[in-house]
Amino acid sequence: MITVRNIKEEQRMMRRAFAKYIIPTIIALLFGQVAPIVDSLCISDALGESALSAISTINPVYYFFNIIAVLGGVGGGVGIAKASGSGEKEKGGRIFTRTIVTITAASLVLSVLCLIFIEPLLVFLSVTPENHGYAREYLTVLLAGMVFYVLNFSLTYILTDDNNPNLAMAGGIVAGVVNIIIDYAGIYVLKQGIWVTAFGTVFGMFVSCLVFLLHLRKKDRICRIVLKKDVKREVPLKEIISPGAPGGIQYILFTVQFLLINRLLSSHMGTSGLGNAAIVENIELIGTIFTSGIGEAVLPLFASYYGEENYGGLKLVKRSALVLGQIVMLPLVLFLFLRPECLITLFSIEDPLMIKTLPSAVRITVITLYIIMTNSVLTSCLQSTGEEKKASFSVILLAVVQITFTLLLSGIYPENAPWLAALIGNLFVFAYFAIFCKQFSNMGLHSADNICMITSGYSVKEEIEGFFNAAREFIAEKDAGLLWSSLFEPFLSAVRDGRKLPCSFLVLKKDNGGHSVILRYDSRKSIIENDSMVEADAEDKEETEGLYNQCIRSEFNFVQRLMINFRQ
Repeated sequence: MITVRNIKEEQRMMRRAFAKYIIPTIIALLFGQVAPIVDSLCISDALGESALSAISTINPVYYFFNIIAVLGGVGGGVGIAKASGSGEKEKGGRIFTRTIVTITAASLVLSVLCLIFIEPLLVFLSVTPENHGYAREYLTVLLAGMVFYVLNFSLTYILTDDNNPNLAMAGGIVAGVVNIIIDYAGIYVLKQGIWVTAFGTVFGMFVSCLVFLLHLRKKDRICRIVLKKDVKREVPLKEIISPGAPGGIQYILFTVQFLLINRLLSSHMGTSGLGNAAIVENIELIGTIFTSGIGEAVLPLFASYYGEENYGGLKLVKRSALVLGQIVMLPLVLFLFLRPECLITLFSIEDPLMIKTLPSAVRITVITLYIIMTNSVLTSCLQSTGEEKKASFSVILLAVVQITFTLLLSGIYPENAPWLAALIGNLFVFAYFAIFCKQFSNMGLHSADNICMITSGYSVKEEIEGFFNAAREFIAEKDAGLLWSSLFEPFLSAVRDGRKLPCSFLVLKKDNGGHSVILRYDSRKSIIENDSMVEADAEDKEETEGLYNQCIRSEFNFVQRLMINFRQ
């Protein structure tokens, strides 16, 4: 039976934490995604449609390197967030170290191989005689610094999951600003070629990585370099990358899809088709600011709640993310659906075939983005809760449907076949999540049967004592003293200065048959400075042999948590 009293503060603190993740993430993505859009605008305006089409030709290379970045970034980040939720900081540090070493080595090896075989690669990418020179020049510079792109991509996820989204935001802003400055100065002031935009991209990522190094200076962070190897404690690589597997598979299939799309459009429409693809990709970049921003914000919160085994909290995060996602996407979708021709003016398009076919491509794409928003949140939910196989299957389903319909429609409606296929594919994935994964069923906060009790209030003695007395209904009587001395007493001692902090109180039934008692309070920093204040003393531990597990202090972005676990 679930005892529910007042859940207002638990909901408010979760939404506040969500906002503290999502706002920096969206701002970082805004600068990160605006930079390549500025690349395209400068190239189109100064060098023409052929140079613009070269960007579309090269884009599959980004997606291919994203495979490495997302395996390390999402996989390592989720592992770190879970380690934080369960109090295993040593494990989190080992995950971080192995992730950074692996993705750096993999991206360097792949870059060298691509540079050695650059001409066959360009042919494989479907370059045309008109854009071959532009594509080769751009790709050479890009590959030389691609390791910084991969590290930047991965660290953005990892820092967010290690409770430092503001630094991730700062890195994204720095990368975007540096890129934009180099683009403008290189193209319009120094009159350089397309190579300077590639240099701006990788140099911006390099500077961003320098900013991210500041994270390692913080002693309370899980992310740190652990050089000493310990075979017994070493985290297997498979365990690290598994949460990122759906994203990795997605980018593999994205690469295949873009290669197919480029080949189809270049054969039917030449450089005009590739120019359309470049502009559609820019729309998708704008959409990604919101779809990925909200999807990424879900990951640390979901992983943390999952580490707690707080299944009601998982549903609260999912519901909030889905509602917010639809609200923020609506203005963009409506504007571009009603006024697609504004992009023709923005990109200085003069090609008659592009002017004729681009508006329908834009309208189809923005409708697809609206569905992608929902699918992105649900994919993140599955990735964070050990259901990577379901998330991976959704990615495979999307690719299979999208490739199949691209080929089927290419003979009927070649100029819009790829965009219609993307819409159909995402509708299939939405149906899969709804029907087979049951992601929309039982969405109520209190439907999870492992919530024994949930209430909220303020950090005043009467309310804390009231929660303690209520919690005693669900834990063994001999554990009550341990609960008071190791959790509630130090908390009350720390707030004697008159502060009245909003708090939430939960009792959860654990999967192992034990219970967790969680006290969450709204504060930028922990008010309990001494770790010993939340540890049971040795005598208490001995008296509760077999029942006491650990008392954990942690946070997710400005919401502090004290949790004590009791074994059955």
